[in-house]
Amino acid sequence: MSGGMITIDSSGFADVVMTQNGDLVDFRGGARSRLAIGSENDVLTVSSSLPEWSAPTHPTPTAIQYSVATMSGVDFDFDSSDMIQTISISGTTTFTGSNYAAGKGITCFILTDGSDRDLAFPAGWVFQGTKPTSQAASKTGTLTVLSTTTAEAGVRCAYAVEE
Repeated sequence: MSGGMITIDSSGFADVVMTQNGDLVDFRGGARSRLAIGSENDVLTVSSSLPEWSAPTHPTPTAIQYSVATMSGVDFDFDSSDMIQTISISGTTTFTGSNYAAGKGITCFILTDGSDRDLAFPAGWVFQGTKPTSQAASKTGTLTVLSTTTAEAGVRCAYAVEE
């Protein structure tokens, strides 16, 4: 029987008192005990059939900002933890990729200046829908690329631009 933050045993006595919101009741070895809430951003996992709090095993994505003017290109490093990127372009932009790895992806927001800008992509990248060759002036496009293998030909892309 349970009442709020107190666990009651079969005889009606408080068996385990939870000390803070988020605590769990743990039954290791047949005895009830308190499993304290984990640290911020921890996830509840199971190890050897027992629950425990731990840090996520994947890198936390970060956002990076590029400013592309006269640069000849933008390289998407699929080994990076920068899974969300923003670029501002004011010239023809050629995209490339490196460190292709299955399951790695990047979403890039492409902001154009006051002129239409040409876009170019590796020949092996496969677009779901139409592959863009340019982006209109003063628009934001969203390019999502996902590597399905360790080769350029394993990259799948989706692109859309605001109206």
